Amino acid sequence: MHSARKTQRNRYAKKAVLVTGCSSGIGRAIAIHLSANDFTVFATVRKSGDVESLQELRRPNLIPTYPLDLTNLDHIQKVRAFVEE
Repeated sequence: MHSARKTQRNRYAKKAVLVTGCSSGIGRAIAIHLSANDFTVFATVRKSGDVESLQELRRPNLIPTYPLDLTNLDHIQKVRAFVEE
């Protein structure tokens, strides 16, 4: 079973994802889990204080992305450009 899990990890190595709602709860848990499993995670938050909280985890592949309010088209466009860059 361990070798199957390792194979699965290798398959996802060097993948990137965008996770919304990373300030707390399931969004934060997903971002931390994926970053611990070799994903580059663009972890979106709405408040600057939440950026600091994520940075304190010191995970190089967990990238706090601020601000992102999904009801704000300007935020969405800026985050998209950041991720594409």
